Amino acid sequence: MSLVALLVVLCFTFASADVYGVDVSSSVSQSAWSCLKSQHGVQFAVARAFTSVGTFDHACVDTVKNARAAGLSPVDVYFFPAFHHIGANASVDTFHKGMVNGNVQADKVWLDIEGSDYWGSDHATNVRYIVDLYYRLVQHGYKVGVYTSNSQWSPITGNAKVLGNLPLWYAHYENTPQPNFNDWKPFGAWSSPSIKQYRGTHTECGVGIDSNWHP
Repeated sequence: MSLVALLVVLCFTFASADVYGVDVSSSVSQSAWSCLKSQHGVQFAVARAFTSVGTFDHACVDTVKNARAAGLSPVDVYFFPAFHHIGANASVDTFHKGMVNGNVQADKVWLDIEGSDYWGSDHATNVRYIVDLYYRLVQHGYKVGVYTSNSQWSPITGNAKVLGNLPLWYAHYENTPQPNFNDWKPFGAWSSPSIKQYRGTHTECGVGIDSNWHP
């Protein structure tokens, strides 16, 4: 193999290692997913499936199915805890009922831990609620990950060293979006991340999205 050919192969390999995805909190059509895939290189999707007021998000039913129909993979959902509205086990049971009734197939459920206003003032109580959510999801057969960041996890949990066995999806925005882990600093029980949300809400293909990346 010539040096030029080798360099081409290496460049292609490096470029193809980057995987991009988006998360959404509203209904997304198959055509919009297809647009995001073809025009913006989106490969994976995460849809909101449970809200901060304790209700199943019915928009995720068609959104998840449409993402799969457009060829995205994996297709996950995220669960925004409703600490002030419903108990941990009851909220997961409500979520599970909605998923079953809607025949929603999610590859993973991400616990969305952010926003101190959505939580209590006692770290130990918050941690117990989060851990209870995790165990109830596992009881229902779901694979689970955690979406959070140091700026959110620390004030909510006191930087609790729990759930470090779960994949971490963290958010960090720079002035120039950086789809890489160069900014990563360990917190909680996580020594390394799985996914980075590198750009907050913006619109592409008529859809409000957050942009995510993993190697």
